[in-house]
Amino acid sequence: MRSTETYYLIRNDSKSCKAQFCWFSKGKAGWRVYVLSLTRDEFEAALSATPPLIAPAINQTKLPPWLSEMDGTNFDELEAYRQSDLRSYRDQVNDRFRHISGLTSDPDAVLLSANPMRVLSKHALNCNPPQNPHRVQLWFFAYLVHGNNIWALKKPTFNAGRWPREGPEHRDTKFGRVCLNVGSSYGYPTHKMRKSILEGYSKRAGLGVRMTDIHVDTLVQDMGCKIEKKNDAFKLYHPDNLPFPSYYQFRKAVLDSKGLRQVQVTLYGKERVKHSLPHLGAFTERLANLLESLEVDAFRVGDRATSMYSDDPMSVLCVARGICATSGEVVGIGMSLGSETSEAYRAMLFSMAIPKSKLGQLFGLPITDQEWPPKELSLSPTSDRGPGSKDLATELEERFPMREITPSNSGQSKALVESSQPKKTKTEGPKRFKLSHLDVMEMARREILRACSDNHTSNVSKRLTPDMIDHFGRLGLAATPHNLWNYMSDRMRSDGVSIPFDQAVRAFCRPVRLVVFNDGVWLGQRCYRSEELAASGLLERPRPGLSVEVSGYVLQMCVRTLWIENKGKIMELNAVLRLRDDVGQLMMTLDQLKDQMKALARIESITRESSQGAKAEYRRAFKEAVGKDWDAGEVKTGSPKRPSGTTAHEERVVKGPERKAKRA
Repeated sequence: MRSTETYYLIRNDSKSCKAQFCWFSKGKAGWRVYVLSLTRDEFEAALSATPPLIAPAINQTKLPPWLSEMDGTNFDELEAYRQSDLRSYRDQVNDRFRHISGLTSDPDAVLLSANPMRVLSKHALNCNPPQNPHRVQLWFFAYLVHGNNIWALKKPTFNAGRWPREGPEHRDTKFGRVCLNVGSSYGYPTHKMRKSILEGYSKRAGLGVRMTDIHVDTLVQDMGCKIEKKNDAFKLYHPDNLPFPSYYQFRKAVLDSKGLRQVQVTLYGKERVKHSLPHLGAFTERLANLLESLEVDAFRVGDRATSMYSDDPMSVLCVARGICATSGEVVGIGMSLGSETSEAYRAMLFSMAIPKSKLGQLFGLPITDQEWPPKELSLSPTSDRGPGSKDLATELEERFPMREITPSNSGQSKALVESSQPKKTKTEGPKRFKLSHLDVMEMARREILRACSDNHTSNVSKRLTPDMIDHFGRLGLAATPHNLWNYMSDRMRSDGVSIPFDQAVRAFCRPVRLVVFNDGVWLGQRCYRSEELAASGLLERPRPGLSVEVSGYVLQMCVRTLWIENKGKIMELNAVLRLRDDVGQLMMTLDQLKDQMKALARIESITRESSQGAKAEYRRAFKEAVGKDWDAGEVKTGSPKRPSGTTAHEERVVKGPERKAKRA
């Protein structure tokens, strides 16, 4: 017995006191089986020796070695995928079993004989029709030592056509189908052209470049092929009779080297190929805690806001929302006007970091911390590479690093936030848009309430674990992101980070320079004050008529409130009106405030021009009525004398008679 060989125990017989083995060996003519016998004492002594001379194989296969790759296969199930008109797998094994069935019913007649191989050879010659003795021997022992498994008799057809064709013995052999037009003499072996094929493909492959175009350009530009026209048909040929590949030879060589998936990615792009891949499970399977992953993206509101000063449509409102990938809770929202900018992402992170009741206060909305509880930042936001997120990633990289930034137009990379965006109905026909009766600030307030509403209306029942299902069912809770957030937050399952309010202001609000006068802090033409400001002594710093500058922060979409730096601390100020009126007028964006400042500047220009004209008009009217100039007169030295004589009488007439005061 050889240590490198695998032997199959046929039987350890107590009557004959022999242990019979067989092994399979592959030769030039195919597989052969050989039989070996040991005395029972020799076999058992080898098993019990230290170390053992014979040891059981680690892997006990159910099929013979020529079918080892098919071990564990259900061939009846595999049959359903065959597209062959030949006999089925079951017919193949039944045909072979028919020739050995008489032997397997009484195997002792063979095994206890003096020469089992000779018995099997005689049986093979007596079969109808006669069979090859070596095959009958192989079938018998393969069936016997593999637990009487009839599938051990299957033909090893799974390797058909898989033999290597790159060997030196096939260098001059052309493989593939015969050309129907020219015949078997047409074409060249691919082996000689493989390097040129791969170089030509690598040089020209790219997004949208088809294989047919690459093949033609490689043949003409690299390999020197020419085109001839004969009988109104075109044909490629080589003037020096050098080999060149057909299209399918070219394609197969590329696929063998690069792989079909890589070729598809190069041609169609990763996004399109990704859609055809099988689903690998839910996106949330890798998550366990709240804010373990935050997905961020921006969408455009479907309707257009109306201008505050006219009936014209405003630019589109972009909304950036941050969604906890674990619970589906909208944890932050920010907005920008016209395009996706970093201001929207800044505002979104700011709203994440502060209590939602404070967010409602800034925008004049009745939001409580109980109905919208998140007030934490995630350290792993996932955003697409939109124009706003790139700026934000650069500015906040050190303070709040983004662990993953997905490519733009890749919805599956941030599927949770993409699927949660408000849906739009696509219509056909001419272009049209909806003009909302809301202005920009009213629309912004609507989107904040929409985010809060989504937390109470979205269905996340598929994310619930068995423990969660029991808890929700016992308390009668709806499977919404809000309730799932509360469930996990109550159990401290959160990776979120809380930061102080003043740090959130400094990190995410826009820095501005503000002017301090004695009456308040001014942003452009808007005045801001608070009781804290009055008590701080800051308004006493500027001299009358003069001003000083301070640093401040403002939220672009809501300039009703701003914050200033005073002695290293953040101070909150609110806008005030110079007349008693509706304070709702103060609710506007920073851009609207700038437009209002421009409008006020135009009004001041009109006022200056109008006042000059009015002054001239009334000076003219005076001269016409009186006959003298408005400021007619002359300058004299000294002080004016006290009226006397006629002048005093004139003064008394102008004043009128004096009345005496009556005593009570």
